[in-house]
Amino acid sequence: MARCRRRTRYQRKPRGLFIPASNTIEQRPPEIATRTGFGHWEGDLMMFRRELGQHNLTSLVERQSRYTILARNRHRTSAGVVSGMIEKLQALPAPARQSITFDRGPEFSSYRLLKHKLGIDSCFCKPQAPWQKGTVENTNGRVRRFLSRDTDIAVLSEQTLLDLCERLNETPRKCLGYRTPAEVLTNALDPGLPELRNSDQRSPGSPWVRGYP
Repeated sequence: MARCRRRTRYQRKPRGLFIPASNTIEQRPPEIATRTGFGHWEGDLMMFRRELGQHNLTSLVERQSRYTILARNRHRTSAGVVSGMIEKLQALPAPARQSITFDRGPEFSSYRLLKHKLGIDSCFCKPQAPWQKGTVENTNGRVRRFLSRDTDIAVLSEQTLLDLCERLNETPRKCLGYRTPAEVLTNALDPGLPELRNSDQRSPGSPWVRGYP
């Protein structure tokens, strides 16, 4: 009697099946890696407890200014995730949204919509190397201070998410010379404007934002 072939259980689906090899992070223009170019973003998906449902957050961070945008998604389908990014980024002028770097998760497989709708190029980390988009990974850690994995994203108001973005973008950062991400973004959008500064750069603090201590 022939033995049945043993099947592999719980095998993980390979990631990056819909991501072409030509879109690697190594092929980005050098001004992205050095942060001398403006309008280049990193994106990631932030997950929460499965028992609370499928809602999740897309985090987007502009590499030069560290300006942060959060978009809530009802599920992980790629078309929905990418459409949420388009809705948030379309308000920005074209020079402020030139490219986005992602990991190779299937939730970003509809990346071509970004190019079709907004002219945004997409780049991807190497397989199993999400650390290559360290700016958004660092920002995710900052967001987790306020939105732990136990947070029910579905019941949060949109204003709460906007307030959190405001807090992140109005907090002076040492890496920005104690300017805020919002100030750096504003200056990059219009270099003719006088450069804004925090009123007390020697002792920068976290500004109060409605809904947070």
